[in-house]
Amino acid sequence: MVNVNINGNADLASPPIVGFYVDIYGINVQYCTNVIIEKGTFNKIAKAAVYATNCNNLRISSNDIIETYNLGLNIWNCENVHVEGNKLSGWNASFPEYSSPSSDDIPGSVGILFSSSDKVVCKGNLIENFKNTAAKSEGGSYIRFEGNTARNFGKDGIKIQGLPGNTVKYAVITNNVTEFMHNWDAAGYTHYQVWDVEEFSITNNIAKGGVKGSGGTTEEDGIQVYASEAGFITKKSVVSGNVLTDMGTHGIYAWNIDNVIFDNNIITDFASENLNGKGIFCETGCTNIIISENIIKLTTRPASGFSSGIDIVGVNNKIINNKITNIKDIGIKNNITAGEYQTISGNFLSNIGASSIYVAGSGTLKSLTISDNQITSAAYFQIYFVTTGHTINNLLMVGNTAHGNFNNDWLYLTGTGDITKMTLGTNAAGGNSYQSVNYGMTPGIVQIDGVYRTTATPEGLIVAPVGSTALNVNGGVGTTFYVKETGTGNTGWAAK
Repeated sequence: MVNVNINGNADLASPPIVGFYVDIYGINVQYCTNVIIEKGTFNKIAKAAVYATNCNNLRISSNDIIETYNLGLNIWNCENVHVEGNKLSGWNASFPEYSSPSSDDIPGSVGILFSSSDKVVCKGNLIENFKNTAAKSEGGSYIRFEGNTARNFGKDGIKIQGLPGNTVKYAVITNNVTEFMHNWDAAGYTHYQVWDVEEFSITNNIAKGGVKGSGGTTEEDGIQVYASEAGFITKKSVVSGNVLTDMGTHGIYAWNIDNVIFDNNIITDFASENLNGKGIFCETGCTNIIISENIIKLTTRPASGFSSGIDIVGVNNKIINNKITNIKDIGIKNNITAGEYQTISGNFLSNIGASSIYVAGSGTLKSLTISDNQITSAAYFQIYFVTTGHTINNLLMVGNTAHGNFNNDWLYLTGTGDITKMTLGTNAAGGNSYQSVNYGMTPGIVQIDGVYRTTATPEGLIVAPVGSTALNVNGGVGTTFYVKETGTGNTGWAAK
């Protein structure tokens, strides 16, 4: 069928088209082209107010869907879909029970569901009181959620997920508002989620944390980015400009991702009691990540649990120019894996309950740079390295300032691993450079403002220009102080 227009006339003087206490679907359209469904009122529909399958050029707009029992809109295997300006509300206690619902018939399950639909735009809808998910898309190559408002949902706000054999090529979630107050007993999940999407943009959304209902929890994340296998995200993706407030667990949670930028997000008051929440948590297999210009803070620290500002597991990542304040546990926690580089630079950390920057991990990392960070008022070590189980070939620390009411060393190194070479440029701790450095383990080579410290002769070991000097801390008479007199490689050192 071609050119189908179902107009409920809800804006005219004549009575609108109304579905009321319908056992299955309010409107069922199949294998149609150029379909418009608009301005209708649907009240207490059992399955879905609108069910559309195998349609092309489908527009559903300005409908009022009240207390639907299972799905508000169910759109399957359609192309060129535009859903805009609808109001949807889910089931409540006044709606009569239906006998023996199947597992797919959870009361008030999903507000809007797109399954295997392509070129989807879901815009400007108000979605309330659904026990599972406000709006969800599974499969399809291009999906866009823009300017929607979701309230009182039980599990996920807006979710885009690829399917086996039907991956999502590109997804956009932008300028939406979610207010998470799950009044039912379902535990919370997340406000915005992309799962197995090759390229995505999650920008300028607002998420406000929830109020737990009977038997529920506040275990929720603001944004989740998830890949079921490494290398799934093939193009540069971005999570930017989002405001996430009062999350029960993490502000942003990422798993197994590659090539993503997290920047200019504001994350406040995450981490409920005992839930070990993080402002930004990149867990397991995260590579080529940039975390920059984010504001992460707690108004009140939880009394229990271990909350961190940024916690990342992976390699070839940059954590730069973030502002992290009033964190209960660690400011920046970095579990590195084998790879080329890791950078922690230009961050401001204040009022940290444990260490400001913590580095651990496994494997061999070629280069780690910690530079130009400003640290004030950490209760434990300002910068803390645990090297057990891994090797850092080249550690550069320069331009860091560490001041405040701390009772421990500003830099502490410990473990049974190895730092092949460590360069300390001009850093300042409590107003004094290099004092309060505790070598619980000894790096192979330490360079401080051009002067090398080593545990053996520098000849054949240290590459340096002519005029450099070195101290062998294990040396004796005639084998302690060296000057580089000739050459550009690791030879030409003369004992003095």
